[in-house]
Amino acid sequence: MTTPADFILLQEKINDLLKKLDDKIDAIDRAYQKGLHYLDEAAEYLGDLVQSARRALVKLYNWAKTEINKMKADFNRVKVGGEIILTMMSWDDKWFEIRNLANGVAVKLNNPQDRLGTHWEGPAAAKYFTVVTPQMDAAKRVAAMADKTATSLQSMVTHGIAFMVALATALTVVIGGLITLIVGLAGGVTAPIGAAGLLTALGAAVALTAAFANFVAQQDTAGSALEFEATNPIGFAPGPVWPQAAAVSQDVTAHDGDAADWRPVHP
Repeated sequence: MTTPADFILLQEKINDLLKKLDDKIDAIDRAYQKGLHYLDEAAEYLGDLVQSARRALVKLYNWAKTEINKMKADFNRVKVGGEIILTMMSWDDKWFEIRNLANGVAVKLNNPQDRLGTHWEGPAAAKYFTVVTPQMDAAKRVAAMADKTATSLQSMVTHGIAFMVALATALTVVIGGLITLIVGLAGGVTAPIGAAGLLTALGAAVALTAAFANFVAQQDTAGSALEFEATNPIGFAPGPVWPQAAAVSQDVTAHDGDAADWRPVHP
């Protein structure tokens, strides 16, 4: 599993790629102006061909600006806060610790008759046994809830990391496509090359949008399972509340004139 340090490096890589993306987008206008200037200079040699090349260049530029604005909006929409994933990485271990503690309590409370029945008998003992068993069941439920919470967090982290890797990959492809677009615009007559680069960039953006939709669906599934576990009252008293922890009888002495409700078992 990716460590927090590895994930921070991935975040830094993505931030660097986003900066490069902005740089390439800024370079598109300069490349377009350079291409127009090149065509103006070539007009006396190419004649009417320049007008065709100019129309192709203008069309490519307008198309690129429109699609890149949409692409940037998509990138902004699919941003995932890396701090959330780091928090999940931290808290899954905490919830496993809670699970282990709750299981430890349940083990200690398990089968009280077998543990205490050879030392303690009477009405008080019987009442104690009826009180302890619900406590043990509730401890087991806490352990189950903690385990579900921890595993859900781990699942969310795994899917989050997978999406961030997909984001880094998409950004790399988009930047490569924009470089080709810039070359095509700057060359004036090389608009077809630029169009191919733009198509590559747009294809990567579409793939990223699909990856984000899948990521959201996975997070929703894990979150729904976690919510169900958190609101499941099984194992608790009606309410739901924690089972009563004290025995009903307080009569543990013979000073009030009657026999105590408990007595030790003598071998």
